[in-house]
Amino acid sequence: MSNKNFKILLVEDDVATQQMLTLSLTSKFNCEVSVANSGEEAIQMTSDNIYDLIFMDVGLPGINGIEATVKIRHPGGINHQTPIVALTAHTDKRTRQRCSDVGMDDFLAKPFDNSEMKKVLMKFKLVTDD
Repeated sequence: MSNKNFKILLVEDDVATQQMLTLSLTSKFNCEVSVANSGEEAIQMTSDNIYDLIFMDVGLPGINGIEATVKIRHPGGINHQTPIVALTAHTDKRTRQRCSDVGMDDFLAKPFDNSEMKKVLMKFKLVTDD
């Protein structure tokens, strides 16, 4: 498990998913979670705060996760190198490629469980296998 309270931004417009993920990340993985309900809010939050990881819903209304990632990845932004993990129910090759093309670092297909989330957190060294 982690011995540091990592800061994670969860960008998700579905309240039920927000609550489930936030509870898992805070209770099981000891992470500090901030929530953005839209791409616009995520862009604002990432211009003001440094995060260790961003979980980005791809299918957000308005500015979607792809567009928000492009803006967050803009050189000079304080989170332009922060790992971004796509969250989506669309697992086709085209969606995965679009996520990769804009600089998302990993992909988590909805629905997912705590073990899949833990693998992602381990990949980015936010938790260990203890």
